[in-house]
Amino acid sequence: MVAPGMSGPMLADELEKLQPGLRVLYMSGYDETQVVRRYVIEKGHALVRKPFTPEELVRKVEEMLARPA
Repeated sequence: MVAPGMSGPMLADELEKLQPGLRVLYMSGYDETQVVRRYVIEKGHALVRKPFTPEELVRKVEEMLARPA
């Protein structure tokens, strides 16, 4: 998410405070390895890279829903 004043990771952090264990799926066309490591890998979130097919998105969501919160 690109928005004035708040990034996607910042929004996810705020939402996690309200709902611990929240599953987060990032969708990004950017190749920012440090961001991916900090916000996806270290926090156990998921990432689907743009462009993706509807089938890839469904598969990623199903994987996330199958994991414990």
